[in-house]
Amino acid sequence: MDLQTKIAEYVIGQLGYHHLPALAEEALSNDLDSESLRILAGLDEKSSEDDVKFYFNRSVKELGYSIPEIKDAIWFMVKNVARRIVTGSLDEYDGGLLIYEYLRVWPDHEIPDILWKYKICTSRIKDWLFLMKDDGTDVTKKINSEKKEIREISESLLKHHP
Repeated sequence: MDLQTKIAEYVIGQLGYHHLPALAEEALSNDLDSESLRILAGLDEKSSEDDVKFYFNRSVKELGYSIPEIKDAIWFMVKNVARRIVTGSLDEYDGGLLIYEYLRVWPDHEIPDILWKYKICTSRIKDWLFLMKDDGTDVTKKINSEKKEIREISESLLKHHP
């Protein structure tokens, strides 16, 4: 389990507070331990949101992590996806869709250009897939070209935003 990834998922809203006690149980089973983590793992659905968040925040600090600002959490998740695209463990289109979802929670309208490029390529692929399904037009070359672009964007992102 990668706790930093789980923290980022929580910050961007992919994990709700009600998931945090189970996350604490998983962390304990992966040899992470702190007093607050044990308390958090013992909370249940009847526990208040405030209590769950309090013990989660304390657990994070006790384990030597920090809770990032939302933009930092999004960048963290985007870089993880970019690494997976570059290594070939994640399809470019699927990765683009993930990044597109992360951009939905970007806190202002000043999304960096390199991240907009994912949205543009992914939207084109989505449109071409619809066209191919709708009337059978072969757009494989166009899709592959956009996937290549997504891979190149990922390589550039990792090079310039390590």
